[in-house]
Amino acid sequence: MKRFVYATPFTPGGKAYGELCEQCKRKTILTVTTHFPYLKTRNRVVARKQIVLSPIEVAIEDIQKKTLEVAAATAQEPPDAKMLQMVLQGCIGTTVNQGPAEVAVVFLSGLREQNAQPTRLQHKLRLCLKDFQKKCLDALRRNKNLIGLDQRDYGAGEKLSEIDREIGTSHCLENFNSNMGRKPKVSQKEVIELIEKHIHRLATNDFPPYGDTLWKTMS
Repeated sequence: MKRFVYATPFTPGGKAYGELCEQCKRKTILTVTTHFPYLKTRNRVVARKQIVLSPIEVAIEDIQKKTLEVAAATAQEPPDAKMLQMVLQGCIGTTVNQGPAEVAVVFLSGLREQNAQPTRLQHKLRLCLKDFQKKCLDALRRNKNLIGLDQRDYGAGEKLSEIDREIGTSHCLENFNSNMGRKPKVSQKEVIELIEKHIHRLATNDFPPYGDTLWKTMS
């Protein structure tokens, strides 16, 4: 190992952290003379490279990281229910500021009203959000099989968070599809009906397959 990477968050205004729409990140890649591990604890830096990520690129990287965390917790053997619940709560809980739903609102909403063509990065973000949603549903199904009766209330809280996330992202993704020249597959009224149907199924512990939920509105 002779290359090391560290990231520095920043905003155009000079602060380290800000709103999603202004949060940037600077990645610095350092290359040293000799591979580690090495006898000496210090090594000369022979090359330095910096990469600046725009706000939407920072959001994409964050969603990809969350997706990997959820997938790893879901596939863990032997299964760890507590860890899975902690990961779910951290990734999709409504108490998390600037979560996936907020990312979708900031970077994908308003395209139809502005009559603007989606960029390559907006399309990439949309795909990342769809993959994240599928991984979260896999985790929720896994969690349902692991939790006991004494944890049902906690599981219900996770499902409500998942509903909130789907409501927040599905509308933005529907607008994104429409702006790409695709005919909307459902009306706003039908979207609301699908959400109500989905809430009822989650409340009765009846998890529907991907093709029978809001996925149809986003594919």
